[in-house]
Amino acid sequence: MKNNNKKTSFLGSLKNMFNVRKSNEVMNNLEEEEILTPMRVIVRNFFANKLAIVGIVLFTAICVFSFAGNAYYDVSLTYTESTLRNISPGTGYLSVPSELEENGIVDIQSGVSFSVGLDEQGNIYTWGVSTNESLDLPEGTLERKYSQIAVGDRHVLALGEDGEIYGWGYNSFSQSEVNFELEQDLRGKEIEQIYASEAYSAVLTTDNEVYAWGSVLSSKVDKIPADIQGKIIDVTCATYNMLLLLDDGTVASVGVTGSDVAQIPTELTDGSVNVVDVTMSYRNGLALDDEGNIHVWGSQTHGLLKVPEIEGEVLQIASGKNSLFVATDEDIYAWGDNSLGELDAPTVENLDTLFAGYFQMYAVNTSGEVATWGNNGFLFGTDEFGRDLLKRLMSGGTVTLSVGVIAAVISTFLGLLIGMLSGFIGGKVDNLLMRFGEIIMSIPFMPIVITLSSIVGSEVSPSTRINMIMVILGLLSWPGLARLVRGQILVEREKDFVLAARALGVKEVNIVISHVLPNVVSICIVNMTLSYAGFMLTESGLSYLGFGVANPQASWGNMLNSVTNSEAIENYWWRWVLPAMCVVIAAIGINFIGTALSDAIDPKANEK
Repeated sequence: MKNNNKKTSFLGSLKNMFNVRKSNEVMNNLEEEEILTPMRVIVRNFFANKLAIVGIVLFTAICVFSFAGNAYYDVSLTYTESTLRNISPGTGYLSVPSELEENGIVDIQSGVSFSVGLDEQGNIYTWGVSTNESLDLPEGTLERKYSQIAVGDRHVLALGEDGEIYGWGYNSFSQSEVNFELEQDLRGKEIEQIYASEAYSAVLTTDNEVYAWGSVLSSKVDKIPADIQGKIIDVTCATYNMLLLLDDGTVASVGVTGSDVAQIPTELTDGSVNVVDVTMSYRNGLALDDEGNIHVWGSQTHGLLKVPEIEGEVLQIASGKNSLFVATDEDIYAWGDNSLGELDAPTVENLDTLFAGYFQMYAVNTSGEVATWGNNGFLFGTDEFGRDLLKRLMSGGTVTLSVGVIAAVISTFLGLLIGMLSGFIGGKVDNLLMRFGEIIMSIPFMPIVITLSSIVGSEVSPSTRINMIMVILGLLSWPGLARLVRGQILVEREKDFVLAARALGVKEVNIVISHVLPNVVSICIVNMTLSYAGFMLTESGLSYLGFGVANPQASWGNMLNSVTNSEAIENYWWRWVLPAMCVVIAAIGINFIGTALSDAIDPKANEK
């Protein structure tokens, strides 16, 4: 028996020797637990949770996207551009095909989101984003050779070497096809030039006559006076008018007589000056006379009547949708609207030709090299008003995220204050505050906000409306936290350290602030984090219903509100998928953080 005990003792000692490392690790862990403060334990547990890391990454990313992006981009809330409405996500509007440059550029025409090029061999090239099948070349197009091209906002015309006109793209007004009546008018005539506008097209024949087709009933651009038919040597088109350059150096207008561009200066119509070139933006005309002088008329919008001081010999004039250009032997001068970078013209040495379209501009030098500027695309597409969805998402994110923060702070402050007073003082104060909280909880939030929104309507500014939502959300959401804090206080106030503080004569206020408050702050943080996601979703829901943040101020909710019909959902997916994704990412991120905080504060988390 004695020998067996020795053997057992020896084996036990040997086993302990091999378990020294494990014993030391256990002791080290225990010592580490002893020296960690409760806050450090919470932090350790929080960052050990994978959900916490995912939540932080998601929420940080959406905050950086919203706040940093909104600070970087200058978002104009009132900007709209109807011609750019509902354009799908895409970039590269200015990416000229290298083959076109190599073969020699003859012409470049631009629509709202695409461009079409013609090389010296008669080949056609397209780039940009297709709208209404504008870029889908019809069968047989590539096999033909062409001498001219013309591009409207969403349709394309091409004049074949056989003298036939080919068209494709948007054709709601038959503007991209030559009808039978026009064929009869053009029988025996040779086409000199082709033109295209938003909803109509036109041709100039070699005998100086113009014929227009498409949407001509409202604009009446096809009503060419008989006294000038046969004298037209050049044409420029806009939505409601055509400017005609006549062989005597004067300018005439056909179309809507009351429009800005139809009010041509007298000196351009009576022969006082000899006009050699004319172009037109949406509402302004620009003419160049034989002495190199520039003449501008039309709308004052975008400062288009303020011609910059131009130096050098004028080589060419051109126009975009809302911008005008003058190219000289020294520089390119641009003025008008610069919302899409239309005025950011580079310095081009040895300029040969300037091509300006709606929002895309191209300058070709004598070596055939191309310089581009203007709109290069919309990464997230555009909405129904032609606004950049990426910029709207950034601007809307600052509103939606801010509303949630302010409402959560108000709710947490009131809940913590009322809960602590109720729990620590007790008695009649407790009963009064809790009954008041129950009354607040019984108030229906949605009907109140909807009623207030209907009453104030458009009488308040967007910022006031946002502040009202923040305050109402905060004032009606504190009772739940107050009851939670009250219950925790009822437990804390009976603990020994509170009784000891009272015995030592510490004031009640100091006991609450120094001894009780630290033990309930963690609960408030978790509650605020989780309620923040709820407030953010509430704002999005209210704005979606039309009772929250109102246009033109953006929020993720009212961006979803604009997609309430089956056509938009089916055809313009980016308008509802992208705002919805932003809401989901923000909500998931903050909920993951709140759940991880709750687990980290839970004492059972330390038992793992």
